[in-house]
Amino acid sequence: MMKNNILVLASPNSIHTEKWCDGWKLINYDTKISGISSTIASDLIINGNISSSGGNGFTYLKNIFKFRTILHKVNPMIINPHHLTSYGLIGALIKRKKDFLVLSVHGTDIMQTMNKNFIYLLMAKYIFNKSDIIVSVSDAMTSKILKYFPDLK
Repeated sequence: MMKNNILVLASPNSIHTEKWCDGWKLINYDTKISGISSTIASDLIINGNISSSGGNGFTYLKNIFKFRTILHKVNPMIINPHHLTSYGLIGALIKRKKDFLVLSVHGTDIMQTMNKNFIYLLMAKYIFNKSDIIVSVSDAMTSKILKYFPDLK
């Protein structure tokens, strides 16, 4: 039986990423991780990590074509980006019509982003609208999302 492919867009050095991937594996998904890393100097196509000297917003956007290359190589059923304004934006931008986008939000990406400015709110709206499922790790975050975007219910 062929396993289901999932592309996890998250920090490759994070214990949280490892735990999420372990969870996907428990329900029979073959996980591939792609993310910005300053400590992993690996081949982009084989390992799916994008080596970089840092992780600000422009770092993610300037690597959009690298992420798209990985997407086409992995050809996942699901894209699972973590954090709204970094990998969430990348996931929304590279999503193809056939892809299922499961956005995972964790904390400051919601609790602080929603308070920044109108541009961040527009970006959040775009990402939420491109997402098929939004996974929030707390009731407080879910409430904040629904306060700004009540139509997501």
